[in-house]
Amino acid sequence: MATRTSAWFLLLGASASACTFDYDALLEGKGSGGAAATGSTEAGPSTTGDPSSTGPSSSSSSGGGSSAETSSGTGGGPGGAGGEGGAPASSSSASSAGGGGGAPEPLARHCNDVLLAGDDRGDGDYLIDPDGPGGTDPFLARCDMTIDGGGWTRFNWLHQEYPTGADPLEQSLAECDVDATICRGRIPSIVAPTHLLVKDLTDQAHAAWAFDASNVSNAMVAALRDKAVVCVGPSGPPFNPYLDTSTEPFCGTGDQCDSFKYGDEGCNGTTDWVLTLDDDSHYCRAAFKLGRATGAGNCGEVDWGFLDNCDCTDEAGELYFR
Repeated sequence: MATRTSAWFLLLGASASACTFDYDALLEGKGSGGAAATGSTEAGPSTTGDPSSTGPSSSSSSGGGSSAETSSGTGGGPGGAGGEGGAPASSSSASSAGGGGGAPEPLARHCNDVLLAGDDRGDGDYLIDPDGPGGTDPFLARCDMTIDGGGWTRFNWLHQEYPTGADPLEQSLAECDVDATICRGRIPSIVAPTHLLVKDLTDQAHAAWAFDASNVSNAMVAALRDKAVVCVGPSGPPFNPYLDTSTEPFCGTGDQCDSFKYGDEGCNGTTDWVLTLDDDSHYCRAAFKLGRATGAGNCGEVDWGFLDNCDCTDEAGELYFR
């Protein structure tokens, strides 16, 4: 058998995290949302929170990419697999590099490393180590190995109501329990992401962006990875998705995603923590919004939504990088 880098595969028992507030209505879908999306609150190999993701999308256009496009960084190697819900995949044992009791091989930095090494077992939870040996301890991350070729690492998610006044990017990804109902996490600082995936779990939809050199794209990477306070737009050029399955209007469906902000004051009337990508830096047509939106008719002290029109305190959702 050909030699390739080995990985640790974690066989996880199924578990469920109950939300403290009645979020069933959101996860069961609204309008044309359809069947319930259980999101990422379970463990064991299956599909992730977007049940519509049954294979690589056929709707990608310019700016898209397959799993062969890797998020770059230093250190690391292929990592282990785990799972999310459903029937368990076969497990494999951890192995060591070299002979005679050598040091274990480095784990994957992120889900795309796992995919490129051929060690994926489908959507689920994988042990990763973004900064390599000697840094932060390895931790479990949820991977989507299906949408647009796979290789997506979840880094920020909301399966409950958003807490008023909370910083949307306060945590590192390593600090988040993979089965928690909320993670206000960031892309690991060692990673150079190439793509962003937004999932609307309530309506079972998703959209994907390819990072480029535009002002909005650069501002998003600076905030989502480096926690930089930014305020961009509304002004061109737009930063629109190359892939979109949403039936609800948002800035990527007709309007322009040309406004992005992260901070707690001073951006277009911001008076408390907010993170949003939309068409006018207020609260409508948001690709995602977490915190206190601003503008006429705004949603008050707290708001949240994913691939959202103008509804307040709406969908459950998740953010991924590749």
